[in-house]
Amino acid sequence: MSKNHIPMLLIQSKHDGLIEYGCAEDFAKRAEALGNFCELYEVKDKKNTHSWYTAGMFLETRKENMGLDKFFTWIEEK
Repeated sequence: MSKNHIPMLLIQSKHDGLIEYGCAEDFAKRAEALGNFCELYEVKDKKNTHSWYTAGMFLETRKENMGLDKFFTWIEEK
């Protein structure tokens, strides 16, 4: 990773099953240490699995899914 102007939103769950939350925390810290904007969002939706929040969440509406709402709100604000 190098210094850049592209903002990052990391969407991660503490109950992922594949990737530990600490990996996302480390990535965010490294990005911030370089001066890159990086926000880490912890998934807390009812359907809290790796496959759901990488693909399945797009089957719900923003009102039904906090992660999806965060994703679109973040983009709208950038």
